[in-house]
Amino acid sequence: MIETKSANKNIGEAERLAPFPNGWYVIEFSEQLRKGEIKPITFAGKELVLYRTESGKVAVGDAFCPHLGAHFAKGGKILGEEIQCPFHGFRFDCEGTCTATGYGTKPPPTAKLKQWHVDERNGLISIFHHVDGNEPDWFLPTMNMEGWTKYKTVVYELNSHPQETTENIADLGHFKWIHGYDNVAEESKTEMDGPVITVTYGFDRSGKELGRSGTIRVTARATAYGLGYSYVDTFVEALGLKVKSFVLPTPTSEGKLKLRLALAIKSIESSRKMHPLATLIPKTWLSKLVHWGAFKAYTKDVRDDFDIWNHKKYIMRPPLAKGDGPIGLYRRWAKQFYA
Repeated sequence: MIETKSANKNIGEAERLAPFPNGWYVIEFSEQLRKGEIKPITFAGKELVLYRTESGKVAVGDAFCPHLGAHFAKGGKILGEEIQCPFHGFRFDCEGTCTATGYGTKPPPTAKLKQWHVDERNGLISIFHHVDGNEPDWFLPTMNMEGWTKYKTVVYELNSHPQETTENIADLGHFKWIHGYDNVAEESKTEMDGPVITVTYGFDRSGKELGRSGTIRVTARATAYGLGYSYVDTFVEALGLKVKSFVLPTPTSEGKLKLRLALAIKSIESSRKMHPLATLIPKTWLSKLVHWGAFKAYTKDVRDDFDIWNHKKYIMRPPLAKGDGPIGLYRRWAKQFYA
């Protein structure tokens, strides 16, 4: 599912963010890349190829063969642990070394295919970007997803910036005005530890999407690892429901990004808590229904932000007010991801 909005032409030169902050960015869901498959991707203004070798290893390289410039995703092949150019049959390993030509001659020593730092964990494939080409000095977390459902996922295209979309975890004031939540409040002090920031808050929202009348109290713990990888652990005590939702903005070109969303729920322990009649439904069916309802509510909430993100101007020094949430802290934390 792809949604594309009109370009944002409102950002002035004096108040703009560098388009590609340093850090890790998700470029694909693991289940969407098969062994032997090559996919073209656009990331940070560059054309790359994402591929999985026959052993299952994931790699990302420049899209164009360093020999004579053919695009690997246009007819290239995976042979074992190597990618083969469709033009002259040159082959490259996952370190970018040319291992063979198409003629059986000695590979030129200068034929090097640039490879990018790539990481696969938690069902997500991520790439590391640093404006100066530095090695990664921090890494993404490994999560224990035992007892959780598989992700439901969707991808959108937006005219925005990773810092703007991730700022939602600190912008508590918008929850009432955009999403209709009530009684929004921080429940603990914002935590910052190097490239990680965590904001914990609670709010009341309608229980309609989950088949409940009235409002329900929700506790959310939002964590961001850099500006491209954030997730929210949500707990609805009244329902005994635990949800993990991901917001994964990846810049494709200046002012444009792909926004990947994913959501999983923890196995339901008490059917009666979910609904008095839920005890009549097998737990596997109930889990699917609740998962679908939670994903529907989640994606609607995120889509409600689209018109704002697509047309807003970045204010470098905003006149913040009580009730905004820890936006100032978030922005100071975010500065570390720029040269």
